Amino acid sequence: MKIIEARCLVMSFEESTADVPHLRPMLQAWPSEIVQARIEFDHVSRMELSSLTLLEIVRVSKLKRELMITLYNNKSIK
Repeated sequence: MKIIEARCLVMSFEESTADVPHLRPMLQAWPSEIVQARIEFDHVSRMELSSLTLLEIVRVSKLKRELMITLYNNKSIK
């Protein structure tokens, strides 16, 4: 789990779990702040912003900042 968490700090969830794709469902349900932040960040990053209202864009931007802070503050886990 620590290896996946360390990878999630610098890679997408799919890249972090490329060698263990069969474990993705279990990892998605795992109560890891890092893994969950990476999954959410990946999802938010793929959103099509042109279809959102200005308020939604502001909220997405705030959420992305919070998720980046979570990932950045855990860089020492390696």
